[in-house]
Amino acid sequence: MGEIKMKINYEHIADSTQHFLRATNFENKDDFKGTPERVMRMWKEFFNVDSRDFDLYPIAATEKKGLVLLSGYVSWGFCPHHLLPVKYSFYIGYIPDKYYIGLSKLARLADYKLRTFPLQEDLTVSITEKLNTILEPEGYACAIKGYHLCSAMRGVKGREAEFYTSCFSDEVIKNEILSIMNLSR
Repeated sequence: MGEIKMKINYEHIADSTQHFLRATNFENKDDFKGTPERVMRMWKEFFNVDSRDFDLYPIAATEKKGLVLLSGYVSWGFCPHHLLPVKYSFYIGYIPDKYYIGLSKLARLADYKLRTFPLQEDLTVSITEKLNTILEPEGYACAIKGYHLCSAMRGVKGREAEFYTSCFSDEVIKNEILSIMNLSR
């Protein structure tokens, strides 16, 4: 879906984790032996995304109309302000005009965009912009529910709060997706 454009020094991540453990006096505790290497492997796994550019995924011509929707896809990202995990539920859809893309590519697009530590608001818009650019659909939408550990653990301590962001091309697709999400009024 596109190579992450940043150069990542995984050894530095392990060294920084070791410094953090030393600074918090956990460096010599048995439970933390091997933690710097585990943290480094976690970040390697997180940044290991499909290396193909999303623009290169095959699109196909279609005359079919109707909503194509990825509903309730769950993936994890990180808050860019605190580097704490965020659990996202994605609802990504479009109404084809001339082209469609494989269904799994909607989930791949969400996962790829998460690797850049976006704000939830920006993530929502960037997904719809990419769909619109690649497919030129009749309509498009992205709605995201985010459970942010940064707000659950610290600050407002909203332990059950979910944050909702959306971007819709029009009212028709908005109403259809909100109905599917059970958020319609």
